[in-house]
Amino acid sequence: MASGKTIIGLGVIGKVHLETLLTQSRDIVALCDIDTDAAKSAAEKFGVSLPIYSDWKKMVEDMRPDVVHVCTPHYLHTEMVIGLLE
Repeated sequence: MASGKTIIGLGVIGKVHLETLLTQSRDIVALCDIDTDAAKSAAEKFGVSLPIYSDWKKMVEDMRPDVVHVCTPHYLHTEMVIGLLE
């Protein structure tokens, strides 16, 4: 079981969150995007080696993060945040 931060969605905003988190700490434990190539590209851009997931529920189940940054399109937030709180 890991603790730390994860990011769901590695588009423009997700990359901003990743860059900002990397300047503050190194406790990011995983990245998730339905486009795993986008997540891999973001990880490579910022020089980190992290587990990459395409399914946010699987990532949360596996990693048990303390914090999740939801950086997906707004219309997806409700389902994800409710699922994360459960």
